[in-house]
Amino acid sequence: TNTGKPVAAAPTADALMALEKQANEAYGKGDSKFFDGMLSDKFVILAGGGQRMDKAATVKMIAGVKCDIKSMDLTEPAMSMIDADTYALSYKATWDGTCNAPDGKPMKAPSPIRSVSIWVRSGDKWQAVFHGENLIIDPKSPAAPATPPKKEAPKKDDKTAANSTAASNTAAPAKGTPDA
Repeated sequence: TNTGKPVAAAPTADALMALEKQANEAYGKGDSKFFDGMLSDKFVILAGGGQRMDKAATVKMIAGVKCDIKSMDLTEPAMSMIDADTYALSYKATWDGTCNAPDGKPMKAPSPIRSVSIWVRSGDKWQAVFHGENLIIDPKSPAAPATPPKKEAPKKDDKTAANSTAASNTAAPAKGTPDA
């Protein structure tokens, strides 16, 4: 007899997209209970401004979300297997509606966005361990950020060249110390 715990089957892109749709709907309703079960204990998200949030902070933040979503469309799914227990799913999300801003005032939901979630097998279910989003901007749009000017390489003047020696130009680079 098999006494082991049930193991979730390998996901399909459709199955993960169904989970993403549930998550997006739950987010719009501020349903933090849904995320408490869907997110892995190792979950991390990079929120606005580059702020890193773990599962507890994410669930707490979602509890305060209030949205009025008229429509939501999740398209262009692409799934990649990282290993037998880990899959990445990216997709395009298009929203029409508003959500409360940090100051509590309604703001237009960013749209369209490119989203990615990393899903891991946890016994008999799949849980999200990472989620990230980026606003899709048409580079030809007047709202697109300007391309920074290219930096020119510093020019050597004759005095610098005359004062340098071959030994100083070929010295080994300084060794850096590893970052913790």
